[in-house]
Amino acid sequence: MLRMIFVFASAETAAANVAGVPAIARVAREAASAAKDLSDCRVIVFALPGGNLEDDWCDSEISRLAPDLAKCFIATEELVPTAGDLFFAGEILLAAGNIVAAHHQLKTAAVEARPLETLNQVLRFHEQKGSAGLLGLLRQSGRAIIRNTAKASDGIVSRQFNRLISNRISMVLLQAHSVRPFHATLAAALTALLMFGCLASGTFAGLIAGAVLFQLASVIDGVDGEIARATFRESRIGATLDSLTDAVTNLAFLVGLGLSLTQQGSSNALAIGLAGFACLGTGLALLGGHATISGRPVNFDALKHVVRRQQSFWGDWLIWLTMRDFLALASAVMVMLGFGYQFLKLFALGSLMWLLAAMVFVFHDFLQTRRKKNQNKRSDCPIDTAP
Repeated sequence: MLRMIFVFASAETAAANVAGVPAIARVAREAASAAKDLSDCRVIVFALPGGNLEDDWCDSEISRLAPDLAKCFIATEELVPTAGDLFFAGEILLAAGNIVAAHHQLKTAAVEARPLETLNQVLRFHEQKGSAGLLGLLRQSGRAIIRNTAKASDGIVSRQFNRLISNRISMVLLQAHSVRPFHATLAAALTALLMFGCLASGTFAGLIAGAVLFQLASVIDGVDGEIARATFRESRIGATLDSLTDAVTNLAFLVGLGLSLTQQGSSNALAIGLAGFACLGTGLALLGGHATISGRPVNFDALKHVVRRQQSFWGDWLIWLTMRDFLALASAVMVMLGFGYQFLKLFALGSLMWLLAAMVFVFHDFLQTRRKKNQNKRSDCPIDTAP
């Protein structure tokens, strides 16, 4: 039986925390995925000194990510290479595609008769790197994994500023084995609550603190997604909670900013904030309901997808300038410069325009869906060909 053998230098490197997942569990997931793409059946084996990895966290994560590989261990010193064996240094954390490519390369190179040479290469690699070097390599991989959790749909502020902070927060949080995406979502919600409390205080210091906390909530908003993608814990419920938290935070900021400015002498600020709240809330309800009816998790990005399909330079900028990350940073800057009232009016006006666009989109999509249903009904009707 052909084997894929992933050799770890020690139990310490095998159990190393790589962006919230043990190194060996990451390898197990990629190996199981690669095995599905191989034409010939290969047994997957993990080799390490002593052959035992007595670590409950590793066991549970392997069971979660690759349940069929939970007990595939062997002592390195007991390895007896056979023709066709394929050896890998576990600490390199090869992706499934690279494992498949190595398998094909081994077959075309016709080196099956020299398996011991491949094992010796892995052992020499471990010796050259040493324990400190291998752990450093795994830490570097963890940082790269977190960086790669950024989304293609990120706005300018998220790409250039927010992700630099949220990545570091995620790396710190993921040192704890029990951390979950929900913890970051909860932290964002608590930040929003504190934001509203500061704004409602009616003081100038509370106004500044509230604007800063609005920006901080925007930064923390990226953490739950980073944790979910880094640890393979993305879920429909998580995406819905994240979207709802964002929406409530935006609504709370509109009302809170209006309330704060009113208490400081702007007589119609609260009315403007409430008007913006009504427009934004109605638009969110329309798009959220549309997503639910369409069978998708609750989200409010349908308009963005429509604009992006046009592949327009100005359309991209329109999206970036109306995204939550830009608005949060702009609010913090304008409030600190004394332009909070002007920002509130712009936010409320933007909410009205966004509501109108949402209404047009939902109505147009409703008409299209109804037209398609009518066409399908007509096509399903039998044609009477009797004379």
